[in-house]
Amino acid sequence: MSGPYHDHWINGYHFILLGTEQGLPKFCDLSSEQLDWLEHKLGEQASPEQPIFLFLHQPLKDTVAGSLESQDWYGVTQDKELKEILSRYPQTLLFTGHTHWELEVNNTMFPGHGEIATMFNAASVAYLWTNEDKHKTGSQGFYVEVYSDKVLVRGRDFKTGSWIEAAQYEVAYPAVSVY
Repeated sequence: MSGPYHDHWINGYHFILLGTEQGLPKFCDLSSEQLDWLEHKLGEQASPEQPIFLFLHQPLKDTVAGSLESQDWYGVTQDKELKEILSRYPQTLLFTGHTHWELEVNNTMFPGHGEIATMFNAASVAYLWTNEDKHKTGSQGFYVEVYSDKVLVRGRDFKTGSWIEAAQYEVAYPAVSVY
């Protein structure tokens, strides 16, 4: 890749990958150039009826599992700016990692409700972390199924080869506000 951020179109769906531009210990730093690039890319052929898939290692503050400010594992220096951009593209699905939180916890998904991107904690294939602040052996992640009117995001335990019932989500399209 030519840099820490890039995008690809696959079967008519837009996949956008963001990345830190400074080697900070826990946090991601997105330049104003990257944020401008992201806003431009999110607008390419955008439709509320079609998901945009966005990936970033660190989660936004107070969204998914492990991202509470008090936990100190959220990690985007430009949190406010990125949330503002994502509020204009609520059809976006943002997948993040970094916290390694297991998928069985309640806030694995942060629902966008048509107001901001729907966000997912993608756990980890290396090791996991629990709400009790404990390290856990395991390997988890998501299978994503795209349909004409919805996206199914299904949690999978790769070690046992089983579905994680507590981590089964449906995001309907078009993405519209429920308020």
